[in-house]
Amino acid sequence: SSITNGGVLTTTTPGQIAIVAQVLATVPNTRIVFVKRDKHDTALRIFFRKYRNGNHYSYDLSWLMEYLDWYYDLMEIYCKKYPEHTMVVNYEDLVADTENQLRRVAVFAGLELPENPNFSVGDDRGCSKPYRDLMAAAMASGMEKN
Repeated sequence: SSITNGGVLTTTTPGQIAIVAQVLATVPNTRIVFVKRDKHDTALRIFFRKYRNGNHYSYDLSWLMEYLDWYYDLMEIYCKKYPEHTMVVNYEDLVADTENQLRRVAVFAGLELPENPNFSVGDDRGCSKPYRDLMAAAMASGMEKN
């Protein structure tokens, strides 16, 4: 998490999604931007990460996909319930058209971007493609055990 001079808080802690309604009730001028990406790419990056604690779903692809479905559904619920305070940016769109997507976020959040911005976003799109068959086999195997 970080706070800039403009009073902007950013966090990449996914567990914070559970408190979105409380944050909006406490700080009514909050704007929340969710970043959503291809579910298989997200699952692969989570699966390959070693966590010190928590994230029990992260080492079983079937559970992980269910978790991501829940998470993405929750994003949509928040956006429907609080449309003036929440929005979704697709990671793939952000990489493909960074400047326009960031301008879209800035307008939503009431922020100003520099005149000639030079933004760079890492491109990790499609990282799961070489693993899709293996992922499908692992999920099918996991489903048989349950």
